[in-house]
Amino acid sequence: RSRTAYDARVVNVAELLRAGPVLSEASIFERLRRSPGIEFDAEVGIGALVTDNQGHAALWEIHREYLAISRAAGLPVLLQTDTWRAHPERIARSNYAHRDLNTENARMLRDLRQAEAQPGDVIIIGGLVGPLGDGYGASIAPSADVAETMIRPQVEALEDGGVDLLIAATLPNAEEALGIARALSASVLPYIIGVVVRPDGTLLDGTPLRQF
Repeated sequence: RSRTAYDARVVNVAELLRAGPVLSEASIFERLRRSPGIEFDAEVGIGALVTDNQGHAALWEIHREYLAISRAAGLPVLLQTDTWRAHPERIARSNYAHRDLNTENARMLRDLRQAEAQPGDVIIIGGLVGPLGDGYGASIAPSADVAETMIRPQVEALEDGGVDLLIAATLPNAEEALGIARALSASVLPYIIGVVVRPDGTLLDGTPLRQF
């Protein structure tokens, strides 16, 4: 269970997701890469924008827009941290090796929830991880054991930041997905695994979805 500080209610996230529609967000990366004046880090993408005033403001506004849409539709909303591929090895190779980008992004969404929520809003914060390799190229994905080891520190950082659940997205390879699932399942938080699937119902590495 997750305590939402904005109104002190207790939300059972897993039950909420099973109960009915929850509005989620489209790709914030795709929106911002078309925005003038916004630059992405080569290693962590939009994950470092939270450290810059202009980038922080841009992220805040887009997340706030989704909150407004959910409010108008009368739906709960799932806001996701901007931490896709921001795992420790990439952070270490970036210009932000001294920053805890996962925790900072999680805390930004908690701040937004506190500042922007209105009575009746239900706002879930998801901590986004993965993929470790190229999300659209299964041949360079790591083994399950390597994936589990690499993702675990990111999971712990997002937990420290106060997310309500964990989300792994655009996983192309069954081995990588298995390892990341192990890392997520070690947390007390609920989690969601999202894989990339071909029209024929297989992951990009050829694994049938029904066997995953």
